[in-house]
This record gives sequence, C-alpha cells and structure tokens, in this order.
Amino acid sequence: MSSQPDSKRADAQRRIWAGVWLLIIAVSAAPYLSSLKGMPVWDDYGILNGGGIGGGQNLTQVLTEPFNYAYYRPVVSLSFYIDHLLFGPSPFFFHQTNVLLHLVSTALVGWLAWLLFHKKAVAAAGALLFGVQPVQAGAVAWIGGRTDVLCGLFVIAYLSCLVKMARADTKSLWWAGGGALMLLLAGLCKEQAMAGVLAAPLALTLLSQKGDKLSRQSWVRLASPFLAACAGFAVLWVNYGQRAYSAQPHAVLEQAELGGRGFLQNVILLLTPNPAALHTFTFETSRAWGILPVILGWAALVASLWAVVRYRKEY
Repeated sequence: MSSQPDSKRADAQRRIWAGVWLLIIAVSAAPYLSSLKGMPVWDDYGILNGGGIGGGQNLTQVLTEPFNYAYYRPVVSLSFYIDHLLFGPSPFFFHQTNVLLHLVSTALVGWLAWLLFHKKAVAAAGALLFGVQPVQAGAVAWIGGRTDVLCGLFVIAYLSCLVKMARADTKSLWWAGGGALMLLLAGLCKEQAMAGVLAAPLALTLLSQKGDKLSRQSWVRLASPFLAACAGFAVLWVNYGQRAYSAQPHAVLEQAELGGRGFLQNVILLLTPNPAALHTFTFETSRAWGILPVILGWAALVASLWAVVRYRKEY
C-alpha cells in the first residue's frame, strides 16, 4: 500500500527537478537572446566569408589551413564550416550556435557538479552560476568567441569523464578513452587546453575511493589513452600547427608568471563578475603591481588544490 504514494512522490520530485533544469536553461539563454540580432565585428567577417576558416571551400582546407589566419584550431573551423553548409553566411545562425553550445556547457557543468557532490541543489546552483556568469558574454555573444565556448564545452566534458573514471570501481578504460578524446578536441579548439592532461593523474589521486590503490599496470592502462591524445595532438601540430601559429613561444619563467596572473584574474572574475574586473585587471595592467599578482595567483591555485584534498579526506 505504501509503495504507490512513494512512487507518486518520486514522480512529483522528478517533474519538479525537470522544471528546475528547464528554468535554468531558459535563464541561461535569456541574456544572449539579443545577441542573435548582432552584426559581424572584428574577426567575424573572415569567418562569415570563409577566409578565416582556410577558405571554407572544402573539408580539407578547413581541417588543415589556419583558423583566423594565425592559429591551428580545426575543430572550431569545422563548426563554422558546418554552419556555412546549413545556414549560409547569416550572422543570426552563427550566433544561435554559440548560444546553443553555451547551454550544452551549462548542462554539463550541472552534471559535473552532480558527479562531484551527489547533491541536486549543488548541481543546479553550479549550472545556474555558470549559465549567467557575466564574464562569458564576450565569448558567447561574439561569433569569433566560439573558440572559448567550444573549448570550454570539451574541457567540462573531459573533467566529467575524469570523475567517472576515478570514481568507478573498475577504473573504466572507456571513461579514460572518452576523457582523452574530449581533451584532444579541446586542444584542437584552443591549444592551451592540452595542459589539462595533468588533471588526469590528479583526479585518480584525489577522487578515487579511500583505500583504492592502483597497481602499476592500472596506471599504465589508464594513462595510455591520454598519452595517445597528446601524441595525436603533437603529430597534427607538427604537420599543420607550426606554420599557422604566429606568436612567439614564452620562456618557462614567463609562462609561470602568466599562469599566476591568469589564475588570479579568473578568481577575481569569478568572485566579482563585472566590467571593472574584466577590463581593469588584465595581464598588462597587473604588471604595474609587480610580482604580487603572480604570488597571489599561485597561492590561490595551491589553496584550491588543498581544498580538494581536504574534501577528499573528509568525504
């Protein structure tokens, strides 16, 4: 007799949460509806006429020629090529794709939060905060900003795969392979994403169940897909990326400096998402503060890792 009320209660809760998620998606889309009427700016002209995606005449050009004349980002070029095939050069549909990708990322953030904390409220709050974070406007509302939107989507999917891989009792090779594929796609949207490969051993170390010790064979087995992804990226970069990339590489110390400043900037934007934070504290302006932003940035990164370790020990 009691099973029927319980079933009705469960169905009601499912409907409520389905409504919550639909509301989150709607709220996340609302700030970008006006962007659908936006006209091309800056790099958009080259994207719309095909010049910025290797000419845009055929798939070979799109996958091998430079993106925006200066980068090797074939997945981004491919997404614009598909827009061209489906809709022609209309800016409306290019904006539409950006918004849809943002909504997919919002849902994935909710899934990632659920995987980490197993709390519906936390998952919903995380997705909502991501969906309406003002700092993303520059990427989502700008056609050329799809580089960041698409890369972000694959990075979130990659992190989700890592959590599933680390939490699985058998340390599934399928999730490792899926994560490696997402990492490679993220790197082919924005090359900096390949540094995320370091998150794989970190996830296995911090997120595995207590007392779950991996053998050397397990480490090798799980590492193989990520090594293959890095090798694949390196092959593509050697063949196509080097001639596309126009920037000069940074020295190791300069990379460390940029990493500290960049992490601090993202922390500030997360805590105070407003135009002042976006445009006042940048790589260039923070140099007037000397070495302090670098120290604070790396300290914030270490503190974040420490918080993850504490969470791992307690839960």
